[in-house]
Amino acid sequence: MKSHFLVLCSVFVFSSQVFSLRAQDEETQPEPEPAFRLDLLVQRTLADEDGWASAPVRNKKAIGKEEYTWRYRIESREVPVYERVPKKVMVRTKSNSEEGESVMEEKTIYVRGKQKGTKTEERRIGDPEGPHSAKRTRTLYGPGGSDSWRLGGFGNNALAATMMLRQGEQEAQEAALGVALNLGLLYEEQGFPDLTWDLVWSLVLFAECGDEGLKKMVPAMVEKLMGAQIDEGPAMGLWGPVALDPKQLAYLWQKEIETSKAYSEAKAAAEASDTSSRLKTLNEAQLALQDAKTAMKAYTMGYRWARPDKTRVEFKDPDNPENNFSVALPPEYPFHTQTADMGSTWLALYGIRIARENNLIGRPQATTQILRGLRPPPPANPRNVIQLAGRAIVQQQHRSGAFPEANLHQPTQAFSGLQGLPGIPLSKTAQYPELPSPITLTSTAQGLSALAQIGHIVGPQGLRPYAQSMVAAKKVLDKQVDEVVEGNTQFIGETGLGSLGFLWMLGDLGPEMKVAPRDLGQLAAAYADDLEDKKKGVWKSDGRSVPFSTVWRAQAQVLPKRQKNHEDFHVPFVRVTLDPEDKDSVKRFWNSARSSSDSLYPEVTTAVALWILESAATGEEVLDVMP
Repeated sequence: MKSHFLVLCSVFVFSSQVFSLRAQDEETQPEPEPAFRLDLLVQRTLADEDGWASAPVRNKKAIGKEEYTWRYRIESREVPVYERVPKKVMVRTKSNSEEGESVMEEKTIYVRGKQKGTKTEERRIGDPEGPHSAKRTRTLYGPGGSDSWRLGGFGNNALAATMMLRQGEQEAQEAALGVALNLGLLYEEQGFPDLTWDLVWSLVLFAECGDEGLKKMVPAMVEKLMGAQIDEGPAMGLWGPVALDPKQLAYLWQKEIETSKAYSEAKAAAEASDTSSRLKTLNEAQLALQDAKTAMKAYTMGYRWARPDKTRVEFKDPDNPENNFSVALPPEYPFHTQTADMGSTWLALYGIRIARENNLIGRPQATTQILRGLRPPPPANPRNVIQLAGRAIVQQQHRSGAFPEANLHQPTQAFSGLQGLPGIPLSKTAQYPELPSPITLTSTAQGLSALAQIGHIVGPQGLRPYAQSMVAAKKVLDKQVDEVVEGNTQFIGETGLGSLGFLWMLGDLGPEMKVAPRDLGQLAAAYADDLEDKKKGVWKSDGRSVPFSTVWRAQAQVLPKRQKNHEDFHVPFVRVTLDPEDKDSVKRFWNSARSSSDSLYPEVTTAVALWILESAATGEEVLDVMP
């Protein structure tokens, strides 16, 4: 295998866990030449006029540039240096014979060996009060249409930047930090994103980028993520593609409604008689309203304007208030529905893991104010969140050991007391049709990896309650992984990244198991190498490189299609009668909110491929707690 591993030197290890190096082949061979695939991400980012790794669709005309000052400090850090040692892996490939029968071939890949020392590296860390400064340039735009962010664009940027950051190269780290600062400024102005994909990858990037200002945002982001865990109904313990707690959103909405009403009444009273007491009341009411709006804005980026018919929201550009930009909304109206799936659950647990490893899970204070009988939900307890997630994942497991996609949607009554929202209050007898939730190799790998994340969060001993489930799932993957390499992708499932997405999940499946001994992470790296476009230096995918959730895909097969000017367009989809004779019904509801996210993003697929290679290079192993 070509040597993509030399650039993969930054490994983030949970301090309370005990790791042991895998046994390595002692045979010495020349170290492979450095990989150059990282250049794709770095050069795309540095070439972009605003420093994005995955840029929006720009509809404005560039009219010039301006310089600004970026301040930073320089820190020296000790970085471990590891040996690179060869490891032989048996890979099933197609033979060149006329029969085309598959054969097992030996392939050599390079993985991380023992630490052989350290080296000192200087890092530039963004700091508004830093002693150093550098001149940077930003593009100025003239009038025109708004820039358009596709669904998941913020998460795409954060994922690409995270992988650049982890490579340990100065140019890559500076490019990644630029992306992180862009996102940080955006979230300060417009609030945290509502997609689980966007929220998780952003908090991972902020936790690892070294910028103290961005790190301070992480605890609130984790609080939002943990609060988005579903705490009732069939989906209890899981996460969905939208990271919102309906109870929290309802509370913030009610607070804004009540403070707005109080402000209007105080303003009318002050206009009638501007006594000092009435002016004081007006000032207090205005401050309370502003606080309520600030809290709502910080919690949700897009859903403070959400309606069933909205597909995008418009924002003012924080760098240039004269320009607007739009962001695609997920195809999910959160005021009557909660959704969940296995992929989103894995992603949420990974985000919590990274926050835990970087000691960035805060201790939020409970809100005591009660509004018209509406009490805010208590802050999430991390221990309870993890335990609930573990039970929920195991309950989803099929008796064969495989995991389904866990596509679930259920009604929520959290907004029943609010007025002015389309489709609210929701009927208490509302019933949702069951969603298809197929068992696939990708969903099985997602379920197994989700349990492995729990081991990283709470320590290897925390995996004991899930040992039998993990062994059973690992056996399923052991038996079928070779079929994917042979080209049999029918059991992978319709994931956002196709075969590459399946291999992604194999990179971190927890401890080695005597009953299922194959190292799937090493195999995934060997297989991922074959998906590379050698001429262009990028990785290809037989799926879409967008965060399109399986639960949305399942809803598209079950829920009725809605169109503009349709008499039921402003009615929540649970009120629409499903016509089984409608041949277009497979396109369904999400088409009304669909963004143009169908094209492949080489920065996303390449970032995922680097992830797979890094997983194989680390050589980490949780203590064997399997039976």
